[in-house]
Amino acid sequence: MRSSLSWLKRPHVANVACYGGPLVFTPRARPDDGRFEVLVQHARRHRDILRLFWAALLARLFGRMPRMRDVTFHAARRVRLESADGRPVPVEVDGDPGGFLPAEFEILPGAVRILAPPTGRTARSSCAASSG
Repeated sequence: MRSSLSWLKRPHVANVACYGGPLVFTPRARPDDGRFEVLVQHARRHRDILRLFWAALLARLFGRMPRMRDVTFHAARRVRLESADGRPVPVEVDGDPGGFLPAEFEILPGAVRILAPPTGRTARSSCAASSG
């Protein structure tokens, strides 16, 4: 997947459902399926971004993301992000500064061994385990 970003698009590239503990932005993301789940919000206003955070909390409570017209989901093994106007845009990686766009993310199956709960757990239950 390749995407040029303007301030109107806000991507979230994930390999797990939970973000920051209880927030579920990408409910279908799994660390063992060999692909990213990419959420793209085509935000028009700052309140759209707040609405996405509210939806992420609801996803945590009810186990699924509410439908939002300005949000699309994509699956990809490799993702390249670049700014639409070529300006350097900061990238955050797992909550820490990760450089600037353009950036490329790729799944490397089997590259890292991780200890994980059994498969089949929902985003709701796996987030509960990680947040406390």
